[in-house]
Amino acid sequence: MKRLQILLLVLLVSVGPGIIEVEAGKTKPVYPRKQWVARRPHEVGLDARKLKALSDYAGGFGCVVRNGYMVYTWGDASRRKDVASAVKPLYTHFLLKAVEQGKLKSIDESVAKIEPKLNSLNKSMDLKDRKITWRHLCNQISCYGVREQPGQAFDYSDYNMALFFDTLFLKVYGSAWKTVDDDVLHPELNNVLQCQDNPTFMAFGTGNRPGRLAISPRDFARFGLLYLRKGKWKGKQLISAEHASMAVATPLPTSIPRTKGKSAEMIRGQRSIGGGNNQCDHNGSYSYAWWINGVGRDGKRNWPDVPADVYGCFGHGDIRAMVVMPSLDLIVSWNDTKILENKMVNQALKLLVGAANSNPKNPSSKRSKSGGGDFGNKTGFMWKCLEWSVDRVSGSGNLFDVMATVTFTHSDSGEKRITEMFYDTDKTWKFRFTGTRTGKWTFATKSEVPDLDGRSGTVTIKPNPNPNIKGFLTTQGNKFAIQVGNEGKLKAYRFNAYMNGNRFPRWESFETFGDRKMVLAYLDDARKHGFDTIFVHVNNNWFNLGTPKYTDHKSQNPDPKTFEILEKVIATAGEQGCRVHIWAWGDEARKWTPIGVGGKNGEPDKRLQRYIAARLDPLPGWTMGYGFDLQEWTNEEDLRQWAKYLHKHMGWRHLLCGRGRANTELDVISYSNYDVRKYEQIRKDLNSDRKRPHLYEERHTYLRNGDLSMDGTRRFLWKLTMAGGMGCFWGFYPKSKYPYPKPQQLRCASEFWKGRFLLDMLPDNSLTDGYCLKTSDRKHYVFYKEDADSIRLDLSKLAGKGEAVAVDAKKAYQETKVGALISKKHVWKAPYVSDWGIAVGNFGSDERTRLTGNPVRKSKARRGQVIVDPEHPQWLKRKGGGPFFMCGPGDPEDFLYRGKLNPDGNRNGDQMELIGKLKGTGANCIYLMGVRSHGGDGDKTHNPFVNNDPVKGINAKVLEQWEVWFKEMDKNGIVIYFFFYDDSSRIWKTGDKVGTEEKDFIRAIVDRFEHHKNLIWCIAEEYQEAFSAKRVKNIAAQIRAADDYGHVIAVHKLSGLDFSEFADEPNIDQFAIQYNMPTPDALHNGMVSTFKSAQGKYNLNMSEAADYGVGEKARKKSWACAMGGAYVMILGMDIAATTESDLRDCGRLVRFFESTNFNEMSPHDELRYGGTKYVLALPGTSYIAYTPNLRGKIGLRGMSAGNYEFRWFDCATGQRVLQTKVTVAAGDKTWSKPAGIGNELAVYIRRIVE
Repeated sequence: MKRLQILLLVLLVSVGPGIIEVEAGKTKPVYPRKQWVARRPHEVGLDARKLKALSDYAGGFGCVVRNGYMVYTWGDASRRKDVASAVKPLYTHFLLKAVEQGKLKSIDESVAKIEPKLNSLNKSMDLKDRKITWRHLCNQISCYGVREQPGQAFDYSDYNMALFFDTLFLKVYGSAWKTVDDDVLHPELNNVLQCQDNPTFMAFGTGNRPGRLAISPRDFARFGLLYLRKGKWKGKQLISAEHASMAVATPLPTSIPRTKGKSAEMIRGQRSIGGGNNQCDHNGSYSYAWWINGVGRDGKRNWPDVPADVYGCFGHGDIRAMVVMPSLDLIVSWNDTKILENKMVNQALKLLVGAANSNPKNPSSKRSKSGGGDFGNKTGFMWKCLEWSVDRVSGSGNLFDVMATVTFTHSDSGEKRITEMFYDTDKTWKFRFTGTRTGKWTFATKSEVPDLDGRSGTVTIKPNPNPNIKGFLTTQGNKFAIQVGNEGKLKAYRFNAYMNGNRFPRWESFETFGDRKMVLAYLDDARKHGFDTIFVHVNNNWFNLGTPKYTDHKSQNPDPKTFEILEKVIATAGEQGCRVHIWAWGDEARKWTPIGVGGKNGEPDKRLQRYIAARLDPLPGWTMGYGFDLQEWTNEEDLRQWAKYLHKHMGWRHLLCGRGRANTELDVISYSNYDVRKYEQIRKDLNSDRKRPHLYEERHTYLRNGDLSMDGTRRFLWKLTMAGGMGCFWGFYPKSKYPYPKPQQLRCASEFWKGRFLLDMLPDNSLTDGYCLKTSDRKHYVFYKEDADSIRLDLSKLAGKGEAVAVDAKKAYQETKVGALISKKHVWKAPYVSDWGIAVGNFGSDERTRLTGNPVRKSKARRGQVIVDPEHPQWLKRKGGGPFFMCGPGDPEDFLYRGKLNPDGNRNGDQMELIGKLKGTGANCIYLMGVRSHGGDGDKTHNPFVNNDPVKGINAKVLEQWEVWFKEMDKNGIVIYFFFYDDSSRIWKTGDKVGTEEKDFIRAIVDRFEHHKNLIWCIAEEYQEAFSAKRVKNIAAQIRAADDYGHVIAVHKLSGLDFSEFADEPNIDQFAIQYNMPTPDALHNGMVSTFKSAQGKYNLNMSEAADYGVGEKARKKSWACAMGGAYVMILGMDIAATTESDLRDCGRLVRFFESTNFNEMSPHDELRYGGTKYVLALPGTSYIAYTPNLRGKIGLRGMSAGNYEFRWFDCATGQRVLQTKVTVAAGDKTWSKPAGIGNELAVYIRRIVE
């Protein structure tokens, strides 16, 4: 092995179940999320005192970013304000994007092709302006409006820039001043960068210098980070690296003079974006509208005291700016400062450079002297993978063959985990670790390479706060098991892999798994069918991404890009509580084997195996099969060597199998023949080897050979578990009929077995006339019988009493209480004939869980009540009825306190009139507050207490009057959206606890009004202003305990989309969102993002958006939110001043949605086609396509062939048209709207199952 010269940079990152996140230093690029991740200056090698000197010098407001972290702010860095000429690099950015998108051929294309008025200007000057190119415009050498020829002089001109903006955005992009933000700036830049403060090109409105940018310093820094990262944002190249580099490093030559400023003809009426022309010289430092640290005509740098690679954008004499320092990984952004002209810019930037320490690239590269070795002391969580990096490596030879091991030792138990380092391109080595025990672990590295040898550190592992996150899949006896706590604590696991070749890519297009949206859709599809493991097939993508065949590439090294995709798939699955089953190879007939890359277990193959072990092994959540049709190309010895070599290099030993093989080196016995085996044969297979689990790895897809019907699939699934836990493979081939017609039956099985399939369960059918599993301690039994109206249960040896519940396997999961059974023989009489499962015994204190992990409420809800949909908790429904949609007034907050206060506490208000105005419109909610005093928006009388004094308790008279109003609302289907507390209202200052007085208050309210069916509890508006998250959770628990009917419980927050603090809170069902965005698209995109983040754990109510508007504006926003997956309550719709037409717009939205199966759908805008704007879908089954202004035809992508029903709906008028049995061919399709339907429309498309 050749010695490598290595400069060490050490950092710690956490991997999965989310995406890798850098926590210190900079190796894998860090990007801000919805909020910037903050670090203290010293953590990134900056001197806080010197940063303070910078801000004192500058004044105004601004921020500093280093290594992708927000490290320093002064003033209000979130303040959005005009940046004047600093906007110009954004024009260049969108010019270069237009070229890359094919809107323009090149930047040297004539602008006159787009703006023909240039062709007739300045005839006496040889019509010079027709020669202007886009390169001329962005470099300000167009000489537009002055007498020089294009390219011959520099004219810093706001006429030039107005021409540039109008021609580019209005003509090339086809937008308009009033829509350019929505059409271009937001979707192409703001939304991708996740800007926080809504940058706009209309800083002063459309009537005043359109094209001027209003942006906050912290958002401007995101734009700077995009160019610091050479046009890449979170793995996506927004603009090519070539263009990004060209824009900031191609100064105009000093030979180009400044214009003489003599005027020439311009287009009649030519506007300016601010000033005039000939404002300054470039002096060798102007590059495509960026100012850079170039060398001037005097031979001096533009900013002599800072690095040569600095570039930035400046406005109004430099008082507004954003500057990037690539070599220091620094960005500074400021506005309204005292900085004027170059000398002061140089001094400000000099102060920033001075704040960087002696090793600006990564301060943690120095060896720690804190006793923790080179890598220091870090903290992590169980099952969350940690990663360390060794950066800036130079050397020769095959870097993938560098061997370096890391031994982790648990201080208390002495347990060891040995893993290996892996090469990750860009001269970087990495290694990873996942804690399987809590407590302190020490680690040390070992290698023949001196700089990789003898390094050490410690990591302390804490319990994972997320109970849904589990560990590595392993085995116990012939059962699959999963780690759920400290090493040794296991739970039985039902292994069921799922593939859907009908809807999602197979092995021929592995690279498309890099699309997170596709992976999420795949996982969602799996969970909807009751499965938690998706199938991925890699083949020769291991060596070269995009080439499954070995004949299509010549690589002999692992391709890190493939591993990046696999890691993201595994991490994304882990976030959803799911896993991934990988097939390494395929068959030889299609060249999907390693044979052509050095042979089976040859050097390239072993290099790959080591890389898999080093890079993927520390990540929980995956298993691997060798491939399929193994008889074509391999034998038992090949397979044994493959598994043995992998195991040798693994520190965590993931389960390996080979289809149809059972050699002892494999962890799982796999079967290859397709065969819907009978129960007796399944048991025989399981008993053939009781030391390893078993897997039917041939794919038992829907209707395969015609015998896996819905009934056949369901029954086979139950019998595999009842036989003792046989694993299996399910789903669809590309040509399989899709979907399963009754997926709720498969979900029912998954739900039933959660917590009920136990490691020591064994079959004992002598106890029943069906099938039985029981535990060795005789405390737990499961019985199953098909086509049964009764089941014999021999519990004569039951230890103690056992609570029993029955489930109809043919329906959605719903428990029927059997009662407490004693130790004797029983016969349970079913209410009707079906396939029944019965569980007897206390299977733990945990309730049955949804697929997302939230407890299912033990609902005593009454028929017709608004409840969480138990099968689709991201939506609501009516108990015993269909889906429920809510859209209506998000005001008046003071509903309960309108009118004069009477001595008895009642009000003489207009409440009944407001309810009467709502009745019949279809708008179906009122947003109202119980307590508005004590810091809220109301006066001291806005509470329901005697004499408005909480010490005196609840005023019964007040509640009686509320009951009159609530009864009228309930009778008319209007939701009582009841906030216990207004924003900032806090009566009892008890910290995180709910005190006795507050408990009494909550119980009094709940007990008085819980009988209403149209009722949603909301704990507090903008809860953060008065309460901690823990206090909110405790209040929710009190509401849940007091409510006998299981009503929906919501909580409202300050503006934003993060609900992580309550995502796994079982007593909170709804996120009442405040999201103050101005456009339908912005609101829609926010809802789509939040819907996905929710992962089905809670539902969304877009309950507060400022400046919502009225009429058409409001209606389009409401539809945008609904199509994003949210309910809608409209801020400012106070009913009293609301037009009836606006209320009816809400009602039409409600009526349309409740006529669909929207509660089974989720946002799928990727399926839009033709004139469609937004899509909700249960792909393959039903769709809602919507557009606010149809152009052309409505359309959808990826339609399955079949007959469909179309229900067209005019959103503005409510006009409906039904089309039955529309035949649709497979593929991307469009349809013409029928007569009578306007251009603001929605269509519900439902596949007809024959």
